[in-house]
Amino acid sequence: MVTSVTRRGDNFNSSFNYAERMGELSRKLQDYETRLNLGTSAKLAVVGFSESPSALLNKNIVNIPSWFLFKYEDIPARFRVADINDPRLTNTGFLNEVAHWMNEKIGEAGLSGICRPADRGRLQAFLKLLRDPEFYEKSKEFTLGHELAHLSHAQTEQQAYLMQGVQQTVSIGGVIAGLYILFLSVSLLPVVNIAVSVGVAALAIVITIGGILVWLNRTEIPPSPSSIEEEKRADLDAVAMLGDARGGIYSFSNEISHNLAVRRGNPIGTTNIDDRGNNLRDTKHPSLTDRVAYLRQWQSQHYQRA
Repeated sequence: MVTSVTRRGDNFNSSFNYAERMGELSRKLQDYETRLNLGTSAKLAVVGFSESPSALLNKNIVNIPSWFLFKYEDIPARFRVADINDPRLTNTGFLNEVAHWMNEKIGEAGLSGICRPADRGRLQAFLKLLRDPEFYEKSKEFTLGHELAHLSHAQTEQQAYLMQGVQQTVSIGGVIAGLYILFLSVSLLPVVNIAVSVGVAALAIVITIGGILVWLNRTEIPPSPSSIEEEKRADLDAVAMLGDARGGIYSFSNEISHNLAVRRGNPIGTTNIDDRGNNLRDTKHPSLTDRVAYLRQWQSQHYQRA
């Protein structure tokens, strides 16, 4: 549904349409699947407001938080910020008003992923990310590409395991069959022509050697990368697919700026955030500063415009 609400003379007009937004994201997902040669199509699932985007590898599902559905034009002008230092971002009344409006739209769409009081940090980060309409959309495109890259890696690994299993079965079966035929050819020597026995034995040897060769040349499964290596690989595959790293650079730079603001405003934050804006509790991803650095390097090598 398209909603248009006006209160207290303020402009609350919104073009938010859940079905339309899901349709747009699903079409992007299909396009990116084709570019990444994804064997099995993925599905989108909307999760909680403060949850991180993720990929469920065993179900081919990409989870997106509820705020991900909103486009810049969906957000009323009174709620938009143009500066990450906008004082409204620390104003409880303003944040409550934004959360209330977004929760109405999320509820009207039949979703449960509302913005709760504990999600105010995520809401601040969302509003900061939204300040540039073009790069906000690019950051979401990067996120979709990143999660699909995880699914692509998982499917490739599954296919390699399947191929190795087939090769091992053929190899073992060939060796067993070859040895059996060789034994049979020897046991038939007293009752059949020696030429026949020799021919059967030769066939047995060929089958056995073939089985051994299949085993020796079976698909090798590379060691699984660490979570940090896998995340970097997904980052780089996403930007290669998109042909542009700026969405990832913008997203991670925005997160760094938000973390530094949290650190400045909360002494406790210094135990979780270092002086460069990295989240010290996140041990499964490359540091934010590292991600910005290698994405900038990729962009400069390809376009000289990061």
